Amino acid sequence: MSIANDPADKPKPVLRDKNPHNYRKVGYSMIVISVSLVAIGLLSWNLASNYHFSSNIMALQEVDTMTPKSGYNIVLFDVSQPVGAKLRMLDSADTLDAARQLQTQDAAQNPGSTMQVLVFNGSKDYNLNQMAGAEVFLQTPTTGYNVVLDNYNLAVGAKLTSGSREASLANATSL
Repeated sequence: MSIANDPADKPKPVLRDKNPHNYRKVGYSMIVISVSLVAIGLLSWNLASNYHFSSNIMALQEVDTMTPKSGYNIVLFDVSQPVGAKLRMLDSADTLDAARQLQTQDAAQNPGSTMQVLVFNGSKDYNLNQMAGAEVFLQTPTTGYNVVLDNYNLAVGAKLTSGSREASLANATSL
């Protein structure tokens, strides 16, 4: 060890057969790295079963964007669009009666077999249920039967896919 009275050019003592590195800091660094790798492994293991995780996040962000802070939003829901582009803002209203009138007007202006005009309120859960109901409604035929494939991993609005169209119930259930 050096003493305060020693000259500045005096070499520092080196311990024989010892590496001058600080082993404690290196050890702590190795522990931190191994813990972070375990955390990454657990996260990827948890997400491995849901390969549509990012699509679900994008769909929830889309619903969050269309959810009004107050009042009601009239939203066009289009099943044929990709996740993240399924909703389009049409109008907004302060009261439910005004929103229903706008919904009727907008539904007449936007006809289509893959689109439905919805009224969103301030609840995200309610709006997700609106989308799920609209998705089922759009897959329901006026005559005959649709065989619908359900992919529970996909986001709301993309879960159902039309498999085939059958004229009789016996043909639809025998698939």
